[in-house]
Amino acid sequence: MIIRTSSIFVVCCLLIFATACQSDSANTTGKSSQLDYEILAKDLCNCASESIALNTEMKGYLDTGDNKAFDATVDKVQIAFDGAILCAKSAKKKQTDQAIDKKRLGSSLKRTCAEMPPRLTLELLDKVK
Repeated sequence: MIIRTSSIFVVCCLLIFATACQSDSANTTGKSSQLDYEILAKDLCNCASESIALNTEMKGYLDTGDNKAFDATVDKVQIAFDGAILCAKSAKKKQTDQAIDKKRLGSSLKRTCAEMPPRLTLELLDKVK
């Protein structure tokens, strides 16, 4: 009788210990099951800040007709955009491995990063999946 009671007690303790370890390990990734689109949009805006600045600069060159300066900036824009894509993918991966709702993220980007040109927004949404 004592052996049986002790065995049940040990099994219960092991089950409690095992379930506690599983729930702790599930939370160590830092990823929640619910994606926060506002936070992700802010992260993407930060990632694209250099691209946004260069885009504004290039628009100024177009407005003033400074084709030479415009052409000299094209390579910088591509490098900045490639960096923004890598940064955005990393920011998304920090939050979730799930697919994103592009419409919700697009709406959040419009609210949190109004200075981001629509074309850049569309390209980011297309590249970050």
